Amino acid sequence: MSLNERSQHDKHEILAPAGDKDSLIAAINNNADAVYLGLDDFNARVKAENFSKDNIGEVVRYAHLFGVKVYVTINILIKENEYPSLIEVIRACVKAKVDAYIVQDLGVARLIRECFKGAVLHASTQMGVSSLRGALVLQKEGFTRVVLARETKESEIRLIKEHTSLEIEYFVHGALCVSYSGNCYLSSFNHLQSGNRGRCLQLCRLKYGCSASKKGYLLSARDLCLLEQMERLLDAGVTSFKIEGRLKREGYVGLVTSTYASLLDAIKNKKEFNIPNAKNDLKEAFCRGDFSYSAYLDKGVPSSIIETKYQNHTGVKIGKVIEVRKFKDIFQIDVFSSHQIRQGDGLKFFTHGQEVGSLGVGNVEIIGNKKYRLYSKNKVDINSDVHLILNEEKEEKILNTTRRIPLEVYVKAYLDQPLEISFKYKDEEISARSDYILPKAKSKSISKQDLLRNIDKFDKEPFFIKEFECDIDDVFVPLSVINDTRRKAVSLIKEKIISFEEKNINVRIDESAIANFLQNKEVSFKEDKRIIIIDNNVDITSIKKIDDFSSYIVFISDNTFNAKHLCKRIEELKKEHVSHIGINVPLIVEESDYKELDKVVEKYPYIYLLASNIGVLSYIDKGIKVIASCYLNIISSYAKTSYYNLGVSGVMMSLETSKDILDINKDTYYYSLGYNTLMNFAHCPYKTVYNNECSSCRFDDKLKYQDEKNTYTMRRISSSTCHFEMLSSYLLNTLFKTKNKICVDLRGLHEDEIMRVIESLNTSSSLQITPLEYVGLLNKEIK
Repeated sequence: MSLNERSQHDKHEILAPAGDKDSLIAAINNNADAVYLGLDDFNARVKAENFSKDNIGEVVRYAHLFGVKVYVTINILIKENEYPSLIEVIRACVKAKVDAYIVQDLGVARLIRECFKGAVLHASTQMGVSSLRGALVLQKEGFTRVVLARETKESEIRLIKEHTSLEIEYFVHGALCVSYSGNCYLSSFNHLQSGNRGRCLQLCRLKYGCSASKKGYLLSARDLCLLEQMERLLDAGVTSFKIEGRLKREGYVGLVTSTYASLLDAIKNKKEFNIPNAKNDLKEAFCRGDFSYSAYLDKGVPSSIIETKYQNHTGVKIGKVIEVRKFKDIFQIDVFSSHQIRQGDGLKFFTHGQEVGSLGVGNVEIIGNKKYRLYSKNKVDINSDVHLILNEEKEEKILNTTRRIPLEVYVKAYLDQPLEISFKYKDEEISARSDYILPKAKSKSISKQDLLRNIDKFDKEPFFIKEFECDIDDVFVPLSVINDTRRKAVSLIKEKIISFEEKNINVRIDESAIANFLQNKEVSFKEDKRIIIIDNNVDITSIKKIDDFSSYIVFISDNTFNAKHLCKRIEELKKEHVSHIGINVPLIVEESDYKELDKVVEKYPYIYLLASNIGVLSYIDKGIKVIASCYLNIISSYAKTSYYNLGVSGVMMSLETSKDILDINKDTYYYSLGYNTLMNFAHCPYKTVYNNECSSCRFDDKLKYQDEKNTYTMRRISSSTCHFEMLSSYLLNTLFKTKNKICVDLRGLHEDEIMRVIESLNTSSSLQITPLEYVGLLNKEIK
């Protein structure tokens, strides 16, 4: 068993996932500085075992004993009727003294801020913040830390560090969502299971075809591995280095945590660290073909995000199958391997790059130099590649590592006095005394070695003696007295350490504020104009045929986003006497894009902005009218009120909002018609399909992906860099099927279809626009 004294990372931390108690223990034992975990159904990993109101107190005390912080994830959208239950979960967390709450929904953030005074808020990566503007909005809303979207570039991290007081948390290892954080709706629209509700079905891991005839795992992202970027991230201002994996086994969690903790220690202490060996260990633990080693950190569009050949664990190639023999229903498989194969190892076999079988190694025989004989019920072919997907020896070492707390021990054993044992950890000190009064020894008196041997019996308690001193007379001390006094001292020092770790966690539950929060959710937006979204393919003279056209805001949403182009388009609309003009700001916006937008709003301060990213809300302080789009994921009256308090002029409810909530929020917008976005990409699908670089761009506006039932079109947005939207192939049409204010998105429609839309608007009737259309999630229950 390996003993592990807790390392100190000062103001930086390794943040590990804890999907169950075993993973929590593995993370702590392998030097996590903090863990994040979910309770019940209110987190983004509902398929994990998770924790509960009943055991969160025990879990937090265990972590705090080692100085490990506990962050509770409430990183999903919360339905209106779930708030009372959520409040009870938060109560339990407050009582348990959790360190912080990771939140996606601004309704939840407001609940915690107003009703649980002193609670620490961390903004979830599901908020999709990847810019300084977004970070500033969060800081204003009382967040102390931002978990940046995985798509955030180094330049943006540096700006956030320089211009805010926020702590910065960044994912350094684990699975990548292919869609921009918090904005994947594929599971919702295809299977009524929302990724924003912790129920992602990982449809991105399936095979897809495309219009260019290529087939493979076109949406399956490689796992992240930023070992080589750790110094760079430290320098940029990252505070917390986060590991993904609440659905992974405890051995994986322990190994990855240990690796990054060791690397952080090495960097801080200017010691050597073998990154190639560490990469190999991490690949054995879990890897899909290869890792993405820099992901989105660099400028431009990355090339190593998607792994089209593999969507599951491939491990590390260690050898080949050299002979196969069949005996009844068992196959004898001889392999040549650079790795010493042991019982308990996990193997996979690949032929021509395709997985053909797997094997948990049972009996193994050494039959020569680097040659091993295995037995399996499944046949594999000679010359198949052998991959190691579980290294039993390393896994066992990780799981047998035990974190221990060093104690300075001082013992007094004076004649006619009780035995006194003092424990000291850092500046925390306690003393325990026996009820027994020590008599003079009749034969052999107690020795220092006797005391040390019998006090250093901590059994399952996480302590070890770092220093030992004693003052002793010629006395007799029964073993039972030593044991009882040691147990008292252990209990006291545990409470002392936990109290020290929790001394700054002071959260007050305001019952009257909770009652007010639950009751006061009725705010009303006065903005009554309808919305039309157009691109430069839509003829403005056509849409002017809409009756009462002056009551519409026309939002420009072209595929080019820069000041010169936007100003030109605004002038075109002004010449056509469009009364109300707006800009639909893309979801993925970098600081350089915001500077382009700054130029536009300075020239046209009367325009509207349609915000799909929280950073756009920063323009409210400049007097610009901002409407929150459906891609800000507002599904409850409580969240709506939060945006009202932020000063938005209007709110468009999420397409995942239930019909009953739409009905009681008739002052809000609903995305009534258009090809809605199902995924947003910061990578380039053309690079995925054609293996080209930006210098030889293959974009032709024709690329489509297909699964067994659907075709998905790609829309490119060109700003400071390119990003893409994957659209439904069905036209969403709920015109006049709700009582909400209308938003009509005409992008992608043909002229005759636009005329049908105009007819529908003018007659206030729901007409069929195209043969392929649907009502999306309306009247459907999203889990």
